[in-house]
Amino acid sequence: MITITDNLFSEEEMRLIKNHGAFLYQDIEFLQSWKGHPLTNYAETDVGHSFTLDKKFPDDKEIMEIVIDKLKLSYPKIRIIYYWNNPGWRFALHPDDNRSFAASIYLNEDWDNKKYGGQFIWLDDKMHRNTVDIKYNRAISFYPPVWHCTKMIRDGAPVRESIQVFCED
Repeated sequence: MITITDNLFSEEEMRLIKNHGAFLYQDIEFLQSWKGHPLTNYAETDVGHSFTLDKKFPDDKEIMEIVIDKLKLSYPKIRIIYYWNNPGWRFALHPDDNRSFAASIYLNEDWDNKKYGGQFIWLDDKMHRNTVDIKYNRAISFYPPVWHCTKMIRDGAPVRESIQVFCED
């Protein structure tokens, strides 16, 4: 079972989250040059980039505290990752069964689901496919295992921005 929460963050919190994401994204070339360095948590593929927040950095810590507070998380291991996914990206069906909690939070303000794709798909207990549209400040959360994937982001779509949260006991 999944939970959908619209307007998870206040306007001020979303401003901070979006600004920090924009700061990280504008420094992609810088982050790429540090790839593999122990001070960065940057990763890339041919269709996107990601950056794992680290509480030792004050700006990262502030965003982590906001997300942890709003999702009411109290796990010993919490990873919070900004994702920027380009057209052609999709995530294959998987259950996240190595985690205790997972969430996706969408940051795009103007996302046309029919035109751009990229929606969250999950299978219920009877293996029926369910689709959840991308919506600004929407969180989709669940306690694994839940089989889920995403639709492919279509050509012409803007970069799909999200935060992923993964927790382990």
